[in-house]
Amino acid sequence: MNLVDYLGYAAALCTTGAYVPQVLRVWRTRSTEDISLRAFLVLVTGLALWFGYGLWKGDFPMIASNGVTLALASVILYFKLKQVRGKASPSRVQDPNDRTQTRRERASSRSPLEST
Repeated sequence: MNLVDYLGYAAALCTTGAYVPQVLRVWRTRSTEDISLRAFLVLVTGLALWFGYGLWKGDFPMIASNGVTLALASVILYFKLKQVRGKASPSRVQDPNDRTQTRRERASSRSPLEST
């Protein structure tokens, strides 16, 4: 192995290791509230493409790092999709980042003292 290979393995260890704490947290709490589904879908797609590229090139550090990271990210994606489906209403999927409320929702959430 040469220096470039060691560089690849070090990069793989850093990027893959960075996902472990997040996966453990999501696994324990079963919460993905703060994770953007769209951004995470793009990330997982990118990881799958890098994994395929590594396979095509025969680059083991790229295959290993992106394969393991893809598996870890897929666990988070599974919980995110499960959470989104659990919150979806039959008529409309709620955006968890939507902070807008209708006038009626704001009025019903006020305490009786605020309405006087």
